[in-house]
Amino acid sequence: MLNQYCDAGNSVIINYLSNNFDDKSGLEKLNAIYNEVKNSIYYDSTAPIQRASETLVMGRGNNFDKNVLLHTLLKTSGFNCKLLYKFIIDRTERLAGIGRKEAPWFYVEIEFFSKKLYLDASFDREFLRISGVEDRSRPYDFAPENYFIDDKRIFESTLSKTAEFSDNIIRIMSKGRYHTKLFGSRRSSYV
Repeated sequence: MLNQYCDAGNSVIINYLSNNFDDKSGLEKLNAIYNEVKNSIYYDSTAPIQRASETLVMGRGNNFDKNVLLHTLLKTSGFNCKLLYKFIIDRTERLAGIGRKEAPWFYVEIEFFSKKLYLDASFDREFLRISGVEDRSRPYDFAPENYFIDDKRIFESTLSKTAEFSDNIIRIMSKGRYHTKLFGSRRSSYV
């Protein structure tokens, strides 16, 4: 099912990579792709789940969409990567879940020269500035527990271990068990 969302063979994905990243390689290419997805695609917690190519065309996406796009671009560029998630509780009730309900938070693991790197492309620079969210993760070592607002941790991890993407997580999400509410917005569907 992940291939359905990654749509790596889509001409939009292929053309985007060749037009923007063909002159780069290695860590420079990885950084360029990551920064492009993170900061050129706007974070929208109310966006419906969409394919990587749709996220690219629409220029917006939720946590799942943006990290599927990152995964797709990296994988298509030859990087060894996986889409992972952790179940989290959003303590702000504004970014990933209503109340104290659990929600999956996606990110990408890349194996680069035998080292594992962890990246989350969710929150773009403008969103971080406006929302006051601070990412205290070290470079290439993302963890959802490293997002803060006013020195208070935003997300609490409900499981100590991460899980690799599976068809089951999409089935769970599509049943509407996970919702978002962005800064008081009445719109509250995660998927």
